[in-house]
Amino acid sequence: MQQASTATAVALGRKPKAAKQPALKASQVTTLVLNGTTVPGLARDTSYKLSVAGFHTVDLPATVLADAPSQGYYGTTVYYDAVQAQAKQAAAELKTAFGAHTTIAALPPELSGYAQEAGNPLTVVVVGSSFNGELNNPQAHIAPPPVHTAAAVRNEPSLTSYSLEQVRSKVPFRILVPTEVEQSSRLSSLDGVRAFKPVPYRHELVMSFVTGAGNVYWQVIETDWTDAPILRHPTAFERIAGRTYRLYTTGGNIHMIVLRQGATSYWVVNTLRDELSNETMIAIAKGLQPLAKAH
Repeated sequence: MQQASTATAVALGRKPKAAKQPALKASQVTTLVLNGTTVPGLARDTSYKLSVAGFHTVDLPATVLADAPSQGYYGTTVYYDAVQAQAKQAAAELKTAFGAHTTIAALPPELSGYAQEAGNPLTVVVVGSSFNGELNNPQAHIAPPPVHTAAAVRNEPSLTSYSLEQVRSKVPFRILVPTEVEQSSRLSSLDGVRAFKPVPYRHELVMSFVTGAGNVYWQVIETDWTDAPILRHPTAFERIAGRTYRLYTTGGNIHMIVLRQGATSYWVVNTLRDELSNETMIAIAKGLQPLAKAH
């Protein structure tokens, strides 16, 4: 969510809010590694690699084996001591280091004795059989701060206005024209503007655009199906130029912007791989204006 809100703020020309919790240094992350498999020495080897990566690893007394109560773990679990400040944050950073098939959970009673024997570290890692023995560099997963760029759009309401006029009678709601479109785009030659019923008693108008790159599509969708499943979980609400938009982001990319007006919602939908920049998506959404009445 922090990545998404930062990217949106930059796209809107605002100063991003600072993260509530700065990242911990690896040396601040204390951890005990236990073997949750039957692979000999896996806890020892993993602990060594974590220490080489800069994490503060701790050990059990020489008389205590670093084996979890069960050797049937498939995924790796990073447990955090819920009573210690920053423990959950430390677990999140370790999860990144272990990569796929890694989960975070509060330290369970059956592992608390191991933690006490090792001096109560912030975390206890139980390594599962899916771990390939190689750690990820957490810093490599930190996205560089986004940079504001100009929206790649051109003003051309006539691109769609004629086609929209032809389908005006097929939808019961007010049609908005995308006056701003991605600068290299044209209407798709195959059903560029289409009106239909997505479900019984609901209407939808779809404008499909193809970029100059060819075979790369984005859409503007207008519909009175305001409870469509895709609309259930917006990642943010933004007030822009007197309108409130729902944003649906993937990582730092805006995949969809939705404007709700009465019983109608208007969607700007990015390409499959989110090739339109956040600034471009916002400019297209801001450019949605009512279709002029026919003379």
